[in-house]
Amino acid sequence: MTVLKPLFNKIVVRKIVPEQKVSAGGIVLTGAPKDFPDTATVIATSDGIYEGNVFRPIRVKAGDVVLLPKDTGTEAKFDGIVYHVINELDIFAIVNKD
Repeated sequence: MTVLKPLFNKIVVRKIVPEQKVSAGGIVLTGAPKDFPDTATVIATSDGIYEGNVFRPIRVKAGDVVLLPKDTGTEAKFDGIVYHVINELDIFAIVNKD
């Protein structure tokens, strides 16, 4: 198994693909519009980054579900799984399901 440890202010995520439903007539029904932001599960994070003399830790952790822009980050495939490496600042929000 491959272990990914991002550097600086990078985060490794795995995008959550919405379930596609098919109508009785065979038309694929999607759950979200094409311009709706992606959701992803955080797989790994770096420790953080220094800005000047101040260390700024990463604010998300592995297992968090986050909201991020479409087509952000760099796609990487390891062990047959597609991951995306993104900057922390690209994340819009953490999704809390309470």
